[in-house]
Amino acid sequence: MALPPSPFVVAGLASFEIKANNKTLDGIYRVLGASVTSGINKISTASFELIDGDPATGKFPVLDAKALKPGTPISIAAGYDNVNKILFHGIIVKIGIATQGAQGMKLSVECRDTAYRTSTFAKNRAFKNKTTSAALTEIIGKYKSSKPAISGDFAATQKVHDKLVQSNTSDWDFIVMQAEANGQIVLNSEGKIATVAPTTSKPDVLTLEYGVNVYSVSLDMDARTQYTEVEVKGWDSKQKKMVKATAAPSSLVTPGDISGAALASANGQGVYRASTPASVDLESLQAYANAVLMKQTLAKIKGSVQIPGTALAVPACTVNLSRLGKEFSGRSFVSEVRHTLGTDWKTDLTLGMDDKLFAQAKPNVAPATAPASTLPPVDGLYTALVKQVQEDPDKEFRVQVTVPVLEETLWARLAVPYATKAAGYFFYPEVDDEVIIAFVGGDVRDPIMLGALHSSTRSPAYTPDAANTKKGLVTAAKLSLEFDDKQKILTLKTPGGNELVISDAAKGLTLTDQQKNTITMGSDGITLESKSDLTIKAAKNLVLKSTGGSVSIEATTKLTASSQQVNISGKASLELASNATAKLEATGPLTVKGLTVLIN
Repeated sequence: MALPPSPFVVAGLASFEIKANNKTLDGIYRVLGASVTSGINKISTASFELIDGDPATGKFPVLDAKALKPGTPISIAAGYDNVNKILFHGIIVKIGIATQGAQGMKLSVECRDTAYRTSTFAKNRAFKNKTTSAALTEIIGKYKSSKPAISGDFAATQKVHDKLVQSNTSDWDFIVMQAEANGQIVLNSEGKIATVAPTTSKPDVLTLEYGVNVYSVSLDMDARTQYTEVEVKGWDSKQKKMVKATAAPSSLVTPGDISGAALASANGQGVYRASTPASVDLESLQAYANAVLMKQTLAKIKGSVQIPGTALAVPACTVNLSRLGKEFSGRSFVSEVRHTLGTDWKTDLTLGMDDKLFAQAKPNVAPATAPASTLPPVDGLYTALVKQVQEDPDKEFRVQVTVPVLEETLWARLAVPYATKAAGYFFYPEVDDEVIIAFVGGDVRDPIMLGALHSSTRSPAYTPDAANTKKGLVTAAKLSLEFDDKQKILTLKTPGGNELVISDAAKGLTLTDQQKNTITMGSDGITLESKSDLTIKAAKNLVLKSTGGSVSIEATTKLTASSQQVNISGKASLELASNATAKLEATGPLTVKGLTVLIN
């Protein structure tokens, strides 16, 4: 095992140099001091102050020289005895003036790394069938033509996402959130954005000994940020149950001789549990659990140490703390470095890491629901247009929609009043219909289509009246089911004119086909009306029976009855009569029989 480096010792006088457009600020530039800050998941910044403005003459030589206007490239270097090393390179983004007593005016200059341009505007973008690292590379590629260019170096990720949506989020915020979703951190310097997995396995860059090379120290061990285990659950829509991911053990080293799990157990913290109502794959749940554990591990001991100025300490390095007792001595992760430059040079190191994810610490960026907090927010409802209703690639019977505000096309599950196996409510929208989309748990990976919308350009089949008496269902082909609440009428129609009317007002129902043949059932009985032939067939017996009256059969031209055997009987009397001729004939024996037979 490599030994930590010996405590560094400052030798010489502190010096620093500021250059604007590659020219050193000297002569008229009376610099009061400067500061440089860089940290994980943060854009590097710098600021400095000068004296300018003569109250006697009202002249501002520095301002009037226009060498420090916004957009000007700035570099800041520091060292000892004028042997300086670059600490910051960026551009001026803001200048301001304020009175400074008898000295004149104080001119304040704020600078940012050029990568700040990735944080200025919220954007909507979608990535399909890409890994996270490929998506981030695509984002940064859009800045290569800018001046000065912004570059990226993103640690490779393996999972290919069928959809990865950047929703109303700046490129910077999206990069940080996606890095955290993969257990990585983001580093920025000199126009470059890089993602790396945090590690404490590399040699310490400094050994810091209390009483030797430490000006001040403030450290806390907080059991409230520690848990014995990290467990994350999500909904699996295929298995219809919650699935669970447990964080893999962390290899990160922290100061002290007590582990985070032991600290949590002693304080009754137990298992950290998070869940999401969204349908999220197990691989994403696992990555989220690992990211949470990483943050919690490095949050066991947090604080700051101020030391003599040095350029050796950079974000994501480790330093060895010494002579701080068993609980606070040891290897510590550096999350932020701040240099203060003036008559001397001091460096402040922020040690450890916030236990909250980037988005959880910025609630305006994303919801706190795990693991949706690793993605841009999609709270609220969104209008969308239906693009396709068939051939869902995952065979989940989803609807493909385009969400204009997200500039994305995605597959959404369809919420219906009743859905069960081989049964349910089967009404899909039409292509180009306007619909409403929501996202379960605010997670862009789990969209739900809640319903469709009418408008002046896509008006409904009915116009509502004040009493709201009409309800109905009409398909695109004009098959309709209509409800009249006022008259208590239910009407079923086809576009060809076939119609079934069930009416309380008429006390019955009427079935009419497109030839106007009708069956009417009402208080007067049943009427069958045919506009042409009327045929009644029975595979077995056909019975016509009246239990309370007579049966009449009438034809205007001819009445024919034919069978192998015909039986006609009258229980009281039987009468066969003709107004013209009559004929009774048989090809075999003919029997005429009665108590009395009268002929003519």
